[in-house]
Amino acid sequence: MPGMIPQRGTALLVLLLSLWLAINLGRRVLPASGNDSPAVVFAAGGMQVMFGEGFADAGVHQFSDALTPADVIKMAQTVRPVFVDGDPRWHLPLVPGERLDLIPGSASGLTLRRSFMTAEARINLAIPLHPDLMSRDDWQALPGVGEKLATAIMQDRQKNGDFGSLEGVTRVKGVGSGRLRSWRPFF
Repeated sequence: MPGMIPQRGTALLVLLLSLWLAINLGRRVLPASGNDSPAVVFAAGGMQVMFGEGFADAGVHQFSDALTPADVIKMAQTVRPVFVDGDPRWHLPLVPGERLDLIPGSASGLTLRRSFMTAEARINLAIPLHPDLMSRDDWQALPGVGEKLATAIMQDRQKNGDFGSLEGVTRVKGVGSGRLRSWRPFF
């Protein structure tokens, strides 16, 4: 019997150590509050589109390429019936990172609003950004960009036209090759 006590003690020690590891590692992996959303893993080759206002299942969804909002509406349950009219916005292909909202108030019931997810959401989903499609808030989601630089970038684009590419942003005072290097993974 004396030989069994160390085995039970070892088993108890292993059990307690495992429990301690599970609790401590779980705190790092799981969100700290109920406001954090869990990570979502999408299949390769798909396109992520966000459903906003007017959709029963709001959030980011993945679809195959070459779909239009009209196609997506047929697949999704909306809050109200949607009548796709002759508006060309219904029939233009979806773009990765796009956001669709169905706004009440038109004669047919709902109007389609197409916009983009925030830069932060697109960065988290690994959807490339484009400098000509970004708002001031989008620029501030990038490393090293504060309110002042974001405002300068937006003012330059309004005054001098689109940048065309990430390299075009270097015409803004305060944006050099170092900043471009840190931003390139997002574009």
